[in-house]
Amino acid sequence: VVKGIETQTAGGEKTTTIDTTKQGYTNQQTVSKITSGELTVEFNKGSNSNNNAPLYYTSGTAIRVYGGNTVKVSSVSTITKIVITFGSSDGSNVITANVGSYDEGTWTGNAESVTFTVGGTSGNRRFKIFDITTNGGATTIIKESDNFVAVNTFVNTYMHHNDIATSVEDLDVCGDYFEGAYPKFTELFNRRRN
Repeated sequence: VVKGIETQTAGGEKTTTIDTTKQGYTNQQTVSKITSGELTVEFNKGSNSNNNAPLYYTSGTAIRVYGGNTVKVSSVSTITKIVITFGSSDGSNVITANVGSYDEGTWTGNAESVTFTVGGTSGNRRFKIFDITTNGGATTIIKESDNFVAVNTFVNTYMHHNDIATSVEDLDVCGDYFEGAYPKFTELFNRRRN
């Protein structure tokens, strides 16, 4: 389970929050990729003329994306909205998107991938939180859990609501998020699906 990720369901849309402050990064750590299920956020050096790659800083608690750097958000499902929250002391570099419409931290459109480019040759923008909405039909409700009881409750709910889970393939999504993170989950999961 990737830290700081919470998935909620609203009809056929799913919004996933990726919080860069909860990934366990150290100060000035180079960041290249964050993955959550079908979502991937990639940070690249791009055309930065000073050879600066995106770095996580504990000062401002965000990933500093420098002029010329790019941030690519991709998904198996169609992305319809991305809301970016910036860290403290954020810069003023202009951000552009290769598809859709972007304005003051909010992107809207219909695409399986969106690439944001930070403009300028100096300065940076401080990417802290991504709220990514995709349209992929019926989806699971997944939250990080601290104990077996919560996982047990989750699986019971998941199994008995056919509007959420309708097949073994759907149940495998649940397994992907919890298996390995909770030692007893595999046994419980297999028992409930049989």
